[in-house]
Amino acid sequence: MSTTAGLAQAQDLSKLTVPQLKALCKDRKLTGYSKLGKAALLVKLGGNGGNAPAPAAASPPQPVQTADSVSLATTTSDTHVDPNSSLSSPADDASLQPCRSAAITPLSPNPISGRPTGDEDSPRASATNAETNASPDVSSGPVSTQEHVTTPETMPALTIVAQVLSTSQKQPSSQASSAVPKKRPPPPSNSKPSAERAQKKAKTAASNPPKSAPRIQSTSEASQKSVVPAVFKVPAVPQRKAPASAPLSLQPNQSPQGSLPGLGQASKQSQSLTAPGQRFKPLMIKKANNIVGPCAPAAPAIVKEQTSAPAVPCYLEFSSRPFSVPLQPLSMPPSLSQRKHVQRWAVILSGNAPADRKACALASKTFRYAVYLSAGERLSQDFSGRRSALMRMQYSSVQVNMWPYLRYREQETEQWKHFFEATFLGQFYRGFAPIASRLWSSPDHERQLTIAVRFVLTRLWFTICIGTSKPGWLCDTVVDAQEIIPGEIWTITVRPDSRKSNTESFYVLEETCEVIGRPEVADSEGVRLFSNDLPVRADWSQYIDKRIVPDGPRVTPLASLLAHLKWASQGEYERGISRHWLGRMAGKADEGKALRIVAERYVLACVVGNSVSGTWMSASQMAQDFAGLSERTAGGKTRQPQLSMFLPAHHHVESIHFSTADGRPLHSAVAVVQTLGREYFILKDNGMQIGCEEDGVSDVWRGILGCDYSGREVGMGTLRLAQLVDRIRKSP
Repeated sequence: MSTTAGLAQAQDLSKLTVPQLKALCKDRKLTGYSKLGKAALLVKLGGNGGNAPAPAAASPPQPVQTADSVSLATTTSDTHVDPNSSLSSPADDASLQPCRSAAITPLSPNPISGRPTGDEDSPRASATNAETNASPDVSSGPVSTQEHVTTPETMPALTIVAQVLSTSQKQPSSQASSAVPKKRPPPPSNSKPSAERAQKKAKTAASNPPKSAPRIQSTSEASQKSVVPAVFKVPAVPQRKAPASAPLSLQPNQSPQGSLPGLGQASKQSQSLTAPGQRFKPLMIKKANNIVGPCAPAAPAIVKEQTSAPAVPCYLEFSSRPFSVPLQPLSMPPSLSQRKHVQRWAVILSGNAPADRKACALASKTFRYAVYLSAGERLSQDFSGRRSALMRMQYSSVQVNMWPYLRYREQETEQWKHFFEATFLGQFYRGFAPIASRLWSSPDHERQLTIAVRFVLTRLWFTICIGTSKPGWLCDTVVDAQEIIPGEIWTITVRPDSRKSNTESFYVLEETCEVIGRPEVADSEGVRLFSNDLPVRADWSQYIDKRIVPDGPRVTPLASLLAHLKWASQGEYERGISRHWLGRMAGKADEGKALRIVAERYVLACVVGNSVSGTWMSASQMAQDFAGLSERTAGGKTRQPQLSMFLPAHHHVESIHFSTADGRPLHSAVAVVQTLGREYFILKDNGMQIGCEEDGVSDVWRGILGCDYSGREVGMGTLRLAQLVDRIRKSP
């Protein structure tokens, strides 16, 4: 009787309209019915209204047009596919139980431990059932091998709505087995009308098979096959790009955890409905990368220019690493009777070739010891001087292996020769010997070669800028350079002609190598004589004598050379250099130090001529003479002349630069000085001018240096010594 009453109630519900069915759901306090159709509402009211199933033929089934209702057959490693069997979702309504009982073998109960299996009447279970009917979800775990999956030909139309493909590769198989659906109560026995209607619909579906039913190959260990039905086509909707974070959702055989997959061929279209929305991101302006693809046409390579010139205060600087190799004592000495012959053999073996010395070292202990001592003999012959003498004072040449130090001096000399030949001055003097062979090793001082080369450069500058009737003195060879006052004054010895033995000596300033006079010489009786053509002035002579031969111990040190400099605007300038610029250079470490050294050289190179040579004048007299004022009449007691140098205001240094205004590096030997009046191009090594901002670098210096009018390097110089001498002689 109860079954008959349930069928009558289901038939009465089928006569109601959709609004009436929704009102009935509201009265029964059901949820999830607002977007359901009439068939789904009947199922919902029938499943929650009692034990009586709703008739399946009450209304024709309508295909749901949302992606959430699309279902697929689940394929796992333990699934057996049977085309004559059918499978419905464990969350289907009770109204479908008669159909399931006729076509499906019941599932073996496998509930999760600690989870109730039959709490159908609880509110939580009813809510879960309602949500499952709207969007069913099947566990991704393996299914028992006794289960059967229906094909599209035999599957009822209403069961397609409840199937979902949930095979996930991310969840382990050990955990997936715990997600088997709950056991449902058995269907009632008197459900023959519903079973007959389900069989009729199955026959109709078999007679009209779907046009396309793609199959998906499983990647499980059992390599089983499953059929992916495509029951209906999803309506064409505007597609949008899937987010970059979910590329795996595009694959038909796998889906991310918690998302609904698509249907076979329609999966790409259904994804646009289920893809999560992207957050709005403001447009960002990005610069195009200058990356040339492999198929791009060949283009000339663009070399990035150096943005800044190297911060070195000198271009012609000859420096090397200090010798730090410890010398080892000699072992296996010969017998005492043979030791007296070792020194003579060392002198003989010092002139042999390296291969011969190596063979002699294997002859006996005496020859081996003599080969080691021959290094000291070669040092005395090729590198005699103060540096070798200091090394001999530290190590005994008859007990220590001096070959490492000898190799160090030989490599140092070769390195300096190659460096000079690569400079513009070496190219200008190609074929001539402006430096004696002895000076290439700097025998007495580490800066000996640097000062000698700087003197050659300054001599060339005076020949070009001032001119002389004897340009042949450019061919004179510098044979010696000795330091007189550390860091201030040197003595340069020159041999006018290589065929003559007489030499000439000059006092020069270290920073500019400008000649201040000739030193005094002594005759055979020891009387001091002065040169008549270029004597040293009294102020310079007194300045040198006080520092060479001090009067006695002093509490305060003597003033430096720049301390005798006079300049205007002492509040804004310090020794002719802007105080503001010096403050900025103090924070630039090595670069600031190099720029300051070049600025001091420019100041010494631009003092009034009477400051260095010529008639002695005081600083005030030089200032008046430079300004064109009348000289004051001398009156009163004459005082002893004191060393004084005056820098005109026109040459006050505002800044020094090693690059052009647009940041391109200058020639390595050129710097730019900004003064109050104008901008000048100068040589780094002596601070002397070679051009100005209006005319650029002069033509002669462009040919020597190998630069353009703006001071930038363009290659090696093209002007040679013979060409310059010929040009000077032809000039009026």
